[in-house]
Amino acid sequence: MCAVNIYNIHNNPDVWDKPEEFRPERFLDADGKICHEETIMPFGAGKRICPAEVLARLSSFTYFASLLQRYTFELPEGHPMPDPYPEVGIANVPKKFHALIKHRY
Repeated sequence: MCAVNIYNIHNNPDVWDKPEEFRPERFLDADGKICHEETIMPFGAGKRICPAEVLARLSSFTYFASLLQRYTFELPEGHPMPDPYPEVGIANVPKKFHALIKHRY
């Protein structure tokens, strides 16, 4: 079996300038439209690509847009920034961190 290491592809400094920084603008072209680069593969590649990629893209956008519309996300005072590096295992998962989520009225 061969599996694509998506974490290493998306964090490759040869491809991305400062991959550890959150910079969504790097995925936009000069006109502000989303780039479709071969190096962006959040749903896998080849025979192992997610069969529901179209549905996942649409529902992910709707889900996160509704969260950002209804809530404000902050770092609680006195808590460090979340570690950008995941816990590596069968699946990479974020390390535990604290967040303050406030409902927008």
